[in-house]
Amino acid sequence: MNTLTLSTLGGLCLGGIIHIVAVLAVPVVTDRTPWNGIAGLGPTGQFHLVTRDDTPVGVLDPAMVHAVCAFDLAGESNDLALDLDANLWTLSVFDALGRSVFALAGRESRFGMSLVTVQEEEEAADENAPEAQASERDFAARVPDDKGFIVLRAYSPHLAERDALADSLKRARCT
Repeated sequence: MNTLTLSTLGGLCLGGIIHIVAVLAVPVVTDRTPWNGIAGLGPTGQFHLVTRDDTPVGVLDPAMVHAVCAFDLAGESNDLALDLDANLWTLSVFDALGRSVFALAGRESRFGMSLVTVQEEEEAADENAPEAQASERDFAARVPDDKGFIVLRAYSPHLAERDALADSLKRARCT
């Protein structure tokens, strides 16, 4: 009986230590959002090419060239400008936690889009300012928070096209 009591107390102490360490580790683990991983690739507001080896965005399609851009609206709207020579491209806007909020595919070589927070859109509507609601861009994507990221993919089935597409993706801006 003495051995059983000691084993039980030892198990309870070990379980308590494990739980304390787990609770103290929560802030460290919660700072690792997809936005933090993408923002770590370089400055926000510009696209960074990602490959299968260094991707913070999951599984990549081998027939596409991929670029990601972290944005931080911080009370302002952001504009996205593309000038691509691609047969097909897709664009996905995500919030900081990686939830999709906007997606689009196209074949146009030139494309523009504005990013606006839901709060900014509501404030512009309250002020009845049509100039604040109108956008010079083709589309306006509503994002729930100030921080998020964009994943831009360009279809490139042939290796010979990849370098030119990679250069045009690097020139794209989300500022």
